[in-house]
Amino acid sequence: MPNSHFVSRFLTKRWEFGQRRLWYYDFDRKWIAHESSEKLFARRRGSSRQMEQRLNGLVETPLSKAINSLTGDSRLGKNEVQDWLVVRALCVIFLLQAIRPSDQEPHRLELEKILRADDKTIDQLAATFYNTYAMVQLQAHPHAPLFYPSNGVFIVPVDVQRPSLHFILAIPLTPRDLVVSIPRDIDIPHALETLTAGKGGYLTNTSVGTAARRVVIHPDIVENYDQTEMAAAIEQNRARNSDNLHCMCAQEDLTVLRNSFFSLRNRRRGPRCV
Repeated sequence: MPNSHFVSRFLTKRWEFGQRRLWYYDFDRKWIAHESSEKLFARRRGSSRQMEQRLNGLVETPLSKAINSLTGDSRLGKNEVQDWLVVRALCVIFLLQAIRPSDQEPHRLELEKILRADDKTIDQLAATFYNTYAMVQLQAHPHAPLFYPSNGVFIVPVDVQRPSLHFILAIPLTPRDLVVSIPRDIDIPHALETLTAGKGGYLTNTSVGTAARRVVIHPDIVENYDQTEMAAAIEQNRARNSDNLHCMCAQEDLTVLRNSFFSLRNRRRGPRCV
């Protein structure tokens, strides 16, 4: 039985080295190691062939075709994603990635239930998400590659209007490029200013997430830094991210994203399709 990837392999491809291997940091074991991209972020028992084909049609095919247009010169957040098939693919990732890595049976059944929905229902879910969040292309610091978290997305806390924080979700596409979903009801220019602070270094720091058990490390970082110092820096960024989030959420990334999904799913009737 082939491996079932809960983070699509084509998304981590640009972090690979050698014979399609990935460096990663394991937060449970506190070590840096490498593994084949075929095995990392994958399990032997996963979605059925039918569900894999559905995910491929909804997410992997349209996103892989469009990835070049979503990367490169992002003009510091001036590019909001407009193409509907790409928007839908990104929305599906944002909405489903919270439960996709889970090996719990209720989550697997919930994922399959959603994917069995017809295209009209999927479009309605995606449109509701898109009407709530603007999806914007951004770039991280040119000399600080993004990490890739094992839950596929990460939360970027942004202080928009003190003392409140707002959650911005992010999907890495390349070691420098990512797409973020920004709530449309906040001060988006101020949020973009915060996100691009330090030429995008803040995005790299937050890409270690707060809940991912493992994060992929770009090989350039491994080649240029002492592994002990690198592990310490990753742990420090994780602690800082958790501190920034704990005032709003006692749980971690997966719970926040999963709750946002169920909230949107319950509001799916009557969205404005694009």
